[in-house]
Amino acid sequence: MMGILRLTPVFMLLFLSACHKDIPKPEFNTDLSTRTPINNEDNVPVSGIQNKSPFFVRHYVKGKNLFVECMLSDISFRNDNRNKKTGKLIVYVDGKKTDEIYSSVFIIKGMPVGDHTIELQVVNLHNQPYSLKEEFTVTIP
Repeated sequence: MMGILRLTPVFMLLFLSACHKDIPKPEFNTDLSTRTPINNEDNVPVSGIQNKSPFFVRHYVKGKNLFVECMLSDISFRNDNRNKKTGKLIVYVDGKKTDEIYSSVFIIKGMPVGDHTIELQVVNLHNQPYSLKEEFTVTIP
């Protein structure tokens, strides 16, 4: 048994060192002469947030859980950010206050089946509103 334990590192070293020279070559065409020039008038941005609103919300439903991501341009949920105002989210489900969130990403777990109206209101740490509010409807299957 002791002999096997001594040989294990040797076999591992041989195994790992034997594979490093068998790297496949990339499979792409390097001939740039067949490329079509791009017309700048037809460019469409494909990434980044296009919404210029100071409060933007993305959400999706998975099972009975609602995943929410909030993007705020001028407000931080962390006290250590001196360059931005500090705030929190007040979460309302079907008109009833359900939670106070101190994060830009959160999950509402175990939602009942049916249609629900979700309202997110951004307030400061003393519950004074920042006049930033988003409302959306979700369906829990």
